[in-house]
Amino acid sequence: MRLAATAFALALVAGPALSQAYCGQAADGFILTAPEWGAIHPEWPNGTSAGDGWILTYMGEQQGEDGEYFLYGDLVDQTGFVLSPGVWVWSMEWECDAY
Repeated sequence: MRLAATAFALALVAGPALSQAYCGQAADGFILTAPEWGAIHPEWPNGTSAGDGWILTYMGEQQGEDGEYFLYGDLVDQTGFVLSPGVWVWSMEWECDAY
């Protein structure tokens, strides 16, 4: 329910820019610069918390060398501000509305 409310609020603020799929963070996790575990984003060395309420605007996915799936998109806050464009996250840490 919280994810749906956050997504609705973002849609009101951002309008057509968020008409694509979005993902809400379901667990604490890491923001990556590439679809691999060792590629920790320098702006997010300690990862993120599910309580931050951030959204990933889904732009694609890729299977890593270890068989895990990673999602690609922009990391956006609750007001629609892009915190980090073009980041990767582990798919198991995020809940998406559609792919």
